[in-house]
Amino acid sequence: MNARPGGRFDLTDEQRLNWLRLICSENVGPATFRDLINHFGTASAALDAVPELAKRGGVAARFPSPRAMTRNAKWTRPAGSVPDLSEWASLTIR
Repeated sequence: MNARPGGRFDLTDEQRLNWLRLICSENVGPATFRDLINHFGTASAALDAVPELAKRGGVAARFPSPRAMTRNAKWTRPAGSVPDLSEWASLTIR
């Protein structure tokens, strides 16, 4: 993950998938997402920590599986195209 001017990041497809899985996780909004990335360094590391963090908070960890993300959402797009966020409304949460 390489930061570019303006706070933009160059992400691999795997990193992009993990970012989407994290932001689509139950109880993870924009501020929590930012805090998790800042604390753990990557979305992958944050996703690994979510079950323990949820357990400490007394809730179940629920986030979309990689398969659900790739099956239900067209998250890989040509550069510069704008995703239709409504595609993510039907994600399967586990």
